[in-house]
Amino acid sequence: MPHSSDREQTQQGLSQFNYANLSHMDSMEGLPTLEAAPVKLWSVDGIKRLTPGLSTVLIIALSALFLAEHYLAPAVFFALLVGMALNFLAKVEQTAPGLDFAAKNLLRTGIAISGAQLTFQEIAGLGYSVVLAVVGVVAITFFSGVALARILKLPRELGVLAGGAVAICGASAALAVSSVLPKSETLERNTIFVIISVATMSSVAMIVYPIAATQLQLDDIASGVFFGGSIHDVAQVLGAGYAVSDDAGEVATVTKLLRVALLFPIVTLIAFWVGARGTGASVPKVPSFLLMFLLVVAVNSFGLLPAPLASFMTETARFFLVMAVAALGIKTSFEAMRDSGWRPLFMVGVQTLLMAAMMLGLVQFII
Repeated sequence: MPHSSDREQTQQGLSQFNYANLSHMDSMEGLPTLEAAPVKLWSVDGIKRLTPGLSTVLIIALSALFLAEHYLAPAVFFALLVGMALNFLAKVEQTAPGLDFAAKNLLRTGIAISGAQLTFQEIAGLGYSVVLAVVGVVAITFFSGVALARILKLPRELGVLAGGAVAICGASAALAVSSVLPKSETLERNTIFVIISVATMSSVAMIVYPIAATQLQLDDIASGVFFGGSIHDVAQVLGAGYAVSDDAGEVATVTKLLRVALLFPIVTLIAFWVGARGTGASVPKVPSFLLMFLLVVAVNSFGLLPAPLASFMTETARFFLVMAVAALGIKTSFEAMRDSGWRPLFMVGVQTLLMAAMMLGLVQFII
């Protein structure tokens, strides 16, 4: 044991020591900066990084499709709910790359190849009066979203998302519009909220609209145009149309595909508007996945896509979109959805009723 005098000398020496001389040890400034080498997407290392996240959304997507076949709700609705229940995976380093890949790359690929379900000939077969009427209703519905967002004091971003989703094709349109909007802290949450809202409205419409068409004594053609022009998601359009008759189902499908065809011009205009506002560029670039969508539609219209291949591309597009929604669901928490409040749901509900009322009024005059 050291004597008391030794301890006093030691303490005195420590008190006089200049610790400032060790300040260089507080950082690693003297060492060269090491940057992570970029990983190629389709390399072995890249695939390994994507596998955990993609495997997760793949399982969720398969589960959502199974549930959709047994219950009256869209697959994207179940993908969202299951994904949100697994929100903790968004903070896991191993799953993050795959989730980002699904939410971005699979989404854009799915939208691009979804053009295989559409031909210009089918649209022309509806007649010019129906085509012009549907285009007018879609335009009014889209701008009503922007106007309602301003009235309800909601972000313009939310109004554009809701307007595109309700006017065009539900979840697919919401995802397409979201992909060209500027990134923000609320973009993913607002996109998910809009998808949930339109999926809910579509399920209700699939049940209520056929009853309304029967009460109003609409014939099969008028019923098909009404369903295809006012129900958001394709699956629910088919459910409502074929619940009335085969003829109503076929007309509803083609009318709905007309709205799907408007995905290209509307999302392109949004991209131009956002690009011009964000960068000041006079001619912003059109997103490549939208150009691919238009190209696929054109190729299919000229009969260059064999029917089995077109069907396969359509189903693949649907599956990719469900996977993208699952990834977005994982990245969104229930708490964030709760904080959105009632006004966004009210906005989507008003737009849905407005679109239905306009289509009902138009079918009385044009059919």
